[in-house]
Amino acid sequence: WYERDPEMKITYTGAPKGSGARWTWASDSEGSGTVSIINASVPRQLDYVVQFDGPVALGETQGQFILEPVNSGTNVTWQFKLEAGFNPLARWFGLFMDGMLDDDFKRGLNNIATTLEKQPKQ
Repeated sequence: WYERDPEMKITYTGAPKGSGARWTWASDSEGSGTVSIINASVPRQLDYVVQFDGPVALGETQGQFILEPVNSGTNVTWQFKLEAGFNPLARWFGLFMDGMLDDDFKRGLNNIATTLEKQPKQ
């Protein structure tokens, strides 16, 4: 989302990396919220929670990156789950979540690949 709003305000708190690291973002166009890393099992998995703020605050959502070695590199799976509970607005919003975030996930995975391909081979 930072690419869509370079003026976004980002604040880092908590641990400098891994479990306990946290950042908040605030943007006029992209909304605001907090991401907290809850598990970093290097080099295989990263679990995080996202709390969106604002009028459509959905509560806590969960995300996960799973990395699996393959012959030519690494397969990355990015999962995102919303627990809507009995909140009717969140349940309705959840019906559209895949379509709303699909392009963001594709762009994010492409950015990861591009960044890593620029790194020197170890």
